[in-house]
Amino acid sequence: MRFKEHLTGIDGNRRSPTSAEAIITDISKLLHHSGKDELNWTHLTERKNISTYLEMIKKMGVGPDGQLTKLERLCDALTYLRYYQPSLKSKIEEMEVHIQRWKQVLRK
Repeated sequence: MRFKEHLTGIDGNRRSPTSAEAIITDISKLLHHSGKDELNWTHLTERKNISTYLEMIKKMGVGPDGQLTKLERLCDALTYLRYYQPSLKSKIEEMEVHIQRWKQVLRK
């Protein structure tokens, strides 16, 4: 609920409830892929988890545009984490560097 409130609030660019739900769905899938037994937001800061998720969705037929969308939504989640779990700041910054590199590759 706090993530949805963040997305629809001023810090989350006041997204519509529909847009917020789409972002939440994608992040939920990513979190489920990373740790099926527990909801652990720190999984979003682990390069290996994100990399294997991207490979999985690529094999499922998600193209570069869809992968870019997933990465943008991951950036939204990392922004949320920056507000609510400041202890993860260095891991978030490191993950953002990887995301920028992946986005450059996908845009080609």
